[in-house]
Amino acid sequence: MPPPPPHASASASAPTPSTPSGPVTHTDDAATKLSDRVRRRCYNCLTTDTSTWRRSNLAPGKVLCNKCGLFERTHSRPRPEQFPHKRGPGPISSPGGAAAAGGRSPVRLSFPFLGTY
Repeated sequence: MPPPPPHASASASAPTPSTPSGPVTHTDDAATKLSDRVRRRCYNCLTTDTSTWRRSNLAPGKVLCNKCGLFERTHSRPRPEQFPHKRGPGPISSPGGAAAAGGRSPVRLSFPFLGTY
């Protein structure tokens, strides 16, 4: 039986560059230096995956994900975990029913006759 190629055994024992060797630590501190073992985490929603990171104005020195950062800048408060639902359940569709008119019953208005035109 021939021995395995030398590159096959070397790649199996050596860690790949994309895989960190050891546990990964997440931080929400903007001053912390990032490395293979230290990654960012949103101070508000705790996500670790975002298109860009933003600095918090309400909590100086903390980093926020893009969604939380834009919400904080716009509303001057932290982004809630869940938004309250302002609308009730959607209309149940029935052909020709009240749901077809936007969920409301049609209103008939009657005006008194004011005179001739």
